[in-house]
Amino acid sequence: MDRILFFDTTSSGHRSSYDLSLIKGISKEREVLFVTKASSQLQSSLNNEGIKYKSILTKRKHHLIHDLELLFQMLWIANRQKIKHIHLLYLDSILVLVMLIMPIIYLFGFRVTGTLHWYPNKTIKKILLYGLIKGKVLDKVVVHGDYTKEKVLKLLGPTTKSNRIFSVPYPNLHNSVDVGNKETTVYEEINIQNLKRPFLLAFGGLRNDKGLDLLIESLKKVSNRTFTLFIVGKEEHFDRPFIEKQIEGSFLENNTILKLGYVPDESVSYYFGMTDAVVLPYRKIFTGQSGPLTEGVANGKFIIGPNHGELGYTIDKFDLGYTFLVEDTDDLANTLQRYIDEFGSGGCLVNQNGISQYKSMVSEKSFWNNYRLFFNVIE
Repeated sequence: MDRILFFDTTSSGHRSSYDLSLIKGISKEREVLFVTKASSQLQSSLNNEGIKYKSILTKRKHHLIHDLELLFQMLWIANRQKIKHIHLLYLDSILVLVMLIMPIIYLFGFRVTGTLHWYPNKTIKKILLYGLIKGKVLDKVVVHGDYTKEKVLKLLGPTTKSNRIFSVPYPNLHNSVDVGNKETTVYEEINIQNLKRPFLLAFGGLRNDKGLDLLIESLKKVSNRTFTLFIVGKEEHFDRPFIEKQIEGSFLENNTILKLGYVPDESVSYYFGMTDAVVLPYRKIFTGQSGPLTEGVANGKFIIGPNHGELGYTIDKFDLGYTFLVEDTDDLANTLQRYIDEFGSGGCLVNQNGISQYKSMVSEKSFWNNYRLFFNVIE
């Protein structure tokens, strides 16, 4: 059974939760080494779990040069430690660089596997992915969902063995909390008793591809309905001034709660525990699996998302909620209005069978077992 070197360019934020959980699970049955640009908090967590690691640094500012230098450092460590199996934890951002280091991979006989979180949108990245897998620079690849697996296999063509692309559902890595129990409320408490239900949650970094502007535009079209919108996440493409300007003068101004900033891992479940529905207004460019979807399902919540990509496939397959035409604000408005009306009628909207089935698939234990199978099949 080979040793594995796990590599991520920068393991920070919620990405570090994924990395730490995976490596912790795999380290229970084989020797591992984690190489990354690690924060002091992550180093403390790794020490607590008894996981061997090497923290690497670079002063380079340009993202490509920054990542390339880290890759070279990782390869040097792998060679020094006589580790032949390297697993790249975040292939999406380094496909170009993996092609550049291909001669070193061949020269030293490294076996390289990786995790692809998103199906590539750009043609050049599709070409690179095709070449790296076909040329066996990448031995095998993990993706997060059957829809993405089929997309990659279709890209590679019928001669590629299907077991070279392995589907592992994106995990739920947070414990559920009882929001009514003040002892378990680890985040700033919100006085939800006086707020109008249903509660709609838009959670996560406010990137353009996550479509917060589309959600706001859609909700403006939902008239004569009561609800509260929670926008929770770190300001990125969209910030507080943008949001406040968009809702100014509309009924949303008095029905929107903003909690902007980084949300610690231990606080995530508070918001999912107190909400009624998780809304994913994502644009077409978003092709991966969604952490908020997984968290919503783990907390037994209704999901509203686009009929597109891995998200639409998952919601429809497991009957987790409603889908709408991606990037269509009229259809999203109608879908939200439908949900609010049905919620008000007192019916049970959540399909418990679908929730239970998908929840079991995204447990941390299932996450570890799926990855162990992936690594064991390689040998």
